[in-house]
Amino acid sequence: MASIKKVYRGMQNGAETINDNLEAINSELTKGMSNFTKRTTTWSSNGINIAFTRVGLLVIGLWGGSQSHVEQGFTYTNPIPSGFRPNTQAKLVVVQSAASSFNIDTNGTVRYWGVSSTNGNLSGMLAYFTNDPFPAS
Repeated sequence: MASIKKVYRGMQNGAETINDNLEAINSELTKGMSNFTKRTTTWSSNGINIAFTRVGLLVIGLWGGSQSHVEQGFTYTNPIPSGFRPNTQAKLVVVQSAASSFNIDTNGTVRYWGVSSTNGNLSGMLAYFTNDPFPAS
């Protein structure tokens, strides 16, 4: 908590004390703001691209791309980067030639669940919460 000094009528250096108090309050208010700053990253694998934005504990992913001949249960080779991983498994349901979904596990692993040998253009949006430490800029 900010250390505030009492200001009274006729005090010596009153203006400086008020300024010091305002600076102390500002410092306290902005101390934790780095945890709410927006950060972005991009993940790509097998023709799928996801642009992640994180604000506080919320992660939003806008994704798209074109995949070809992916089998059900396929695990993408690179995980979602730390700082953008869900606190519980996230699911993204897609309507392609048939309903399918992508799962993002808490360790960042991405898996495809849907029609085997599927291909085509995909796009969508997902949002979830994370417990990951806030990523550095």
